[in-house]
Amino acid sequence: MSGSGTTFSFRKEIEITDIPTLVDKIYDYYKSSDYKKSFAWVDNIRRLEEKKDTDPLNQILIDDLKNAHPKIVISIPEMLNWDEITGFSFTRSKLNVKPTIESDDYYSNLDKDSLSIDSLKRDRLFVFHTTEEDIEYKLYDCFYFEIKKSGKTYILFSGVWYEIADSFVDTIDKLLAEVKVATLDFPEVYIWEELATKGRNKGKVVEKIEAEGDYNIRAAKEKGYHVLDKKLVKSDKTTTAIELCDLLTKDSQFIHVKHRKGGSAGLSHLFAQGNIAAEIMLGDRKFRIAARTVIRNQVSKDIVETVPLDKVDSTKIEIVFLILGEESSSLKNNLPFFSKVNLTKTYENLSQKGFKVTVAGVDKIIKPTT
Repeated sequence: MSGSGTTFSFRKEIEITDIPTLVDKIYDYYKSSDYKKSFAWVDNIRRLEEKKDTDPLNQILIDDLKNAHPKIVISIPEMLNWDEITGFSFTRSKLNVKPTIESDDYYSNLDKDSLSIDSLKRDRLFVFHTTEEDIEYKLYDCFYFEIKKSGKTYILFSGVWYEIADSFVDTIDKLLAEVKVATLDFPEVYIWEELATKGRNKGKVVEKIEAEGDYNIRAAKEKGYHVLDKKLVKSDKTTTAIELCDLLTKDSQFIHVKHRKGGSAGLSHLFAQGNIAAEIMLGDRKFRIAARTVIRNQVSKDIVETVPLDKVDSTKIEIVFLILGEESSSLKNNLPFFSKVNLTKTYENLSQKGFKVTVAGVDKIIKPTT
């Protein structure tokens, strides 16, 4: 990925006389093509910074916002702890807090006659937090928008326009088609309304959505799965303890769960989490010993053998990515492009190591009253 907006920073105590040597070493790394061994795909993506390139694309963005049903997706541009997020709202409707990002709440209040990139950068997405101060983001930085123009694909992501080589888009789409939908049965995620008892919405009826942790417990109870969410396993190959998965079946299906509301950053984290856990389980015997201890002591002795002590047969293990908030039939097509990239790279990596990799989605449903 090219672009002068990218910076590299570090801190090191050295003698002044050593600076030329250090500069030469950094420049050697800059010129190196070693990244192509694992990240050659970045050469298919070009960051656009010149106004002559971005202004026509921004105009298409504005034109789309004037339509009755814009094709723009609004999502958070960074990772957050979604179980601590109580809701979202927008400029001109800040008090209308929803448990997920409801783009129509923003579109319906837009002054379409005075739309401009500057106004989109002034508008805000507000994120309400249970324990910390509320966060706000420029709406422009929260837009995800794809454009097909003159035989090329352009993507607005985190406030930056990218040009994507069409051959790369085709490659990702073909790989994505290979990722099968899991055959496992999952319950829908609950949504409901309740009277707020504290905070800025005290006394008002607010919409809520089931937290990932609560969903995992309910799904396990209803479907006979086992909960490994928040049960951490330490490995010498990671700086911190990690989750083996969120849900585990007796048939060695390791399920990783994330809300769709997390946007591209959350989904990319989901795929990375599943990739790392599977790789370490396959290659680190000490990790498997620790994982078996966690399962035996905190989950169930009956499923300890889902993590073999020796001779791991990856062909008998399925890595499942479960996304809450959108049904399986539309899930893959509606993923942001960079999430598609992360999913397909995870699929390629784990499939080459013998794992079966699948995805699944569940829609939202009103929580039963009884």
